[in-house]
Amino acid sequence: MLKQTALAALLGACIVAPAAAQSQDVGTPPPGTIAQSRALARQHVRQGERAGQITPDELSHLRADAQALRSKLRALRQSGAPLSRDQRQSLRRELRGLHREIFAARHHGVRRHR
Repeated sequence: MLKQTALAALLGACIVAPAAAQSQDVGTPPPGTIAQSRALARQHVRQGERAGQITPDELSHLRADAQALRSKLRALRQSGAPLSRDQRQSLRRELRGLHREIFAARHHGVRRHR
């Protein structure tokens, strides 16, 4: 009887553990969202700053661009209505531009080999 109980508990742990490991963190934005893209940009800027890949001038420029994007997003959301498709596309386009600037700042002078 004890063996069966232990086996059932072990089997239950084997089933539940992978599902718990795949669940997202509560503080992580869902993938593919504007919030997730902004969080990724912040993370890349911090990594570049720590590694010394981004100069102070580049850092201030990137922060100003990110602040402008935040202000635009805040202004669009103040109406209370959900963002339209065109507004989301515009924000994503600007975020992609910001990501390109971050990449360029972190990899200036570095050439890729093909």
